[in-house]
Amino acid sequence: MQINILKNGELVRDTGILYFYRMLREIDEDNRIQPKLHRNHLSFEMPAEFDMKKALFTQIVTELYRAFVRDLIVEKLSDDLLNKLEVAPKEHLIELLEAAKVSPDKIKKIVAKSQKIYFPYLRNSGKFGANAGTVANFHQNLKELLQLFLDSLLKQREHLELYGEGSNCSVCQENTAPLYDITHKYAIETIEKMKPNKRIVRTDSKYLYTFKGSENNTFSNYGRVNQYSSVCFECEFFNLLFLLYVKVEKPQYLVMTDSLEITYLLQRKIQMKKNVYTTQAFYYQVAGLGRSSKVRLYRITTDANQGILLQTEEIIEYERLKVQLILMDLVDKFSFPDQLKNRNELINQLKKHILNDNYDGAYRLLLDNIGIDDETRLAHNYKLLGNFITETMNSLEIRRKETMMNEMKNRGKIYWHFGNSFSRIENKKNLGFRLTQLLRSDNRTRMHEDLLHLYFTTTEKGNDESFSNFPNWLAEDILCSSTKEYHYYVGQIIQGLLTVKKENKI
Repeated sequence: MQINILKNGELVRDTGILYFYRMLREIDEDNRIQPKLHRNHLSFEMPAEFDMKKALFTQIVTELYRAFVRDLIVEKLSDDLLNKLEVAPKEHLIELLEAAKVSPDKIKKIVAKSQKIYFPYLRNSGKFGANAGTVANFHQNLKELLQLFLDSLLKQREHLELYGEGSNCSVCQENTAPLYDITHKYAIETIEKMKPNKRIVRTDSKYLYTFKGSENNTFSNYGRVNQYSSVCFECEFFNLLFLLYVKVEKPQYLVMTDSLEITYLLQRKIQMKKNVYTTQAFYYQVAGLGRSSKVRLYRITTDANQGILLQTEEIIEYERLKVQLILMDLVDKFSFPDQLKNRNELINQLKKHILNDNYDGAYRLLLDNIGIDDETRLAHNYKLLGNFITETMNSLEIRRKETMMNEMKNRGKIYWHFGNSFSRIENKKNLGFRLTQLLRSDNRTRMHEDLLHLYFTTTEKGNDESFSNFPNWLAEDILCSSTKEYHYYVGQIIQGLLTVKKENKI
């Protein structure tokens, strides 16, 4: 029987679904379950003669033990021993500790802790935390939740009905939330004989679903007609897997897109290299895999008292992010004056402008720092400025952008050759600085006059090639074009001026 679990865009539930997918792959030794992620759902097979409840319970307990082992780093055990403990069954704990010559007192302490492994971040939970009383009680409650979860997937209502029916689930909007809660305090077989007021009523809190707050807190319950829960068993189960994922993997970021498949790839990619990425390189990874999606990026931290905390880092649109990354790369390649003392501070300021979509501000700041007493580096900077301008125009509508960009680049080539026709004059470096100053001051009239004067005083009479380089739109582009076009064309002129063609070298 094939089961489909729909995503709904809720961070906790969808992250739990992805971790459930990983668990299904772990237990699918005979390729009978065949879990598969799709854009908007997870599908898998429920084999007729397969004890899914037992397999999932074993896998969850194993994952909890893995999390316990990783926390043993505080006991100052060697990395080699920690690696051995993580892959070995719990039954070999004492044997491996003794083989590594760990002190008897420390072994006793570690073994005692290993006998009290509960679900992380649910310390005060009466079902899955230390308040359950014993690990046996916790395991009993977990097995019951697994049974209810699977019954919900299979649409088998008989066992679910023992817990009553309340309101519609506020998380998945698909299932009905139960009235009564799971507990080890009385046997499930006896509940039909119990009076309703003797049963444990299910109420919303962070013990059912992360970020729901404490039980009966004023904020989450204000204005409600009753205090009954609005979280179904399915969503409670995925919440447990979300907590397990955070504990085991200790992610620095959580990434969500409009596709489960892309989200899974991003989560795995980030986890594999979480200590390698700089912020900019990390964004490249997000953009490269999430190019068809809008990406929500969260930084995740944990607190001993408050539990899991999320901070929204960015809501990323691929095309916008791609432009920003290209512009930041251009800033990194820019050749700043040697005498500039606050270079790193300036680069950070430029990148802040870019990340805040203040491209014009970043461009002006680059232009103010373009002055270098070196022709090659100055030409290099003007080439980068030209690329900066063309990339900032990518925010225009696609059809209009393509037409404008093609025309501007074609004209840019003509202006480059126009500037290059003066590349053999003696004072070209001073001329380049003069044109830069006119560009900074936005003196278009003087710029037009100086370019005409330069052309007619340096062009060889009778040289058809020199006259063929004259741009037909010079007056229109210098005096009437937009600021970006004007800067791009003048930048091409200066770049061509400071570049010597190979065939012109003596």
